[in-house]
Amino acid sequence: MARAPLLASTRSPQAVKRLRRRGVDLALRSTTTGFTARDVFLLKTPATFDCSIPEMWVPMYLGCTSVVVPDGEHLDFEVVRETMARAAVTVAHFVPSVLSLFLDFVSAGDLPDLRQISCTGEALLLSHREKLTKKLGRSLPLFNLYGPTEASVEVSFFEAKDDEAGAAHGFPIGFAGDAGVHMYVVDPSDPAVLMPPGAKGEICIGGIQVAYGYFNRPELTAEKFVPNPHGPPGLLYRTGDLGTISADGLLEYNGRADRQVAPSLTPFPTLTPFPTLTPSSTLIPTLTPTLTPTPILNLALTLA
Repeated sequence: MARAPLLASTRSPQAVKRLRRRGVDLALRSTTTGFTARDVFLLKTPATFDCSIPEMWVPMYLGCTSVVVPDGEHLDFEVVRETMARAAVTVAHFVPSVLSLFLDFVSAGDLPDLRQISCTGEALLLSHREKLTKKLGRSLPLFNLYGPTEASVEVSFFEAKDDEAGAAHGFPIGFAGDAGVHMYVVDPSDPAVLMPPGAKGEICIGGIQVAYGYFNRPELTAEKFVPNPHGPPGLLYRTGDLGTISADGLLEYNGRADRQVAPSLTPFPTLTPFPTLTPSSTLIPTLTPTLTPTPILNLALTLA
């Protein structure tokens, strides 16, 4: 048994319980997207974000090279670009919005060895695909990945091509990437009821990669991990994501069924220096207090 930290969620940090073989399965599926032992992977994502798991483990499984961006400089896009160029990186991963920012620091010919990019964590839009091709001056494979920590991070993928019209909510999230992973779109009020093709419902995941639940959170575990009524015996994870599925099994992501973070304003009883954002040359925000303490409202995050 292994415990994996759930730090990508917008809820308070938790831990999920899963079998070690489920983490290994992530690496086994890596060959599906064409990775080989000759690839050079970029490792830049902090370990507190679950997207770092494939960045770390897939290269180790394949026996290829990992190039590590200096600590704390993953948002210094000039450093990231120079690291990728100097080390002849062939494979990189970005959150779509970060990819868009990174591309502002890239010109055609800067990354001649780069042959594939994967994105996860947000909707991948047609504008991201178009910008990537325009800035690099060439087209290269771009994969839209989908999957939560509770299912060992990534369970499906879709190749976002230049001539593929993106859906209103972004590119499709694809099909399950492994025969041991099962994905469904169910009635949000009853996970035993499958939605018909094209009808919006809650995306659920079953199969080998699903965790056993949250560590020391029995109530949340009972809510999110339920017996799978649609496939092999095991658990079904309710993602809280909305989506549709076509007649041939292609999945579209359509946002959240719940609000994991709800902002609310509450009076703050004391005088506190008000922090202001000052952009630095490396695009990493710096907190600078004002000279005079100012009464403010405390923006409290009410976590689900």
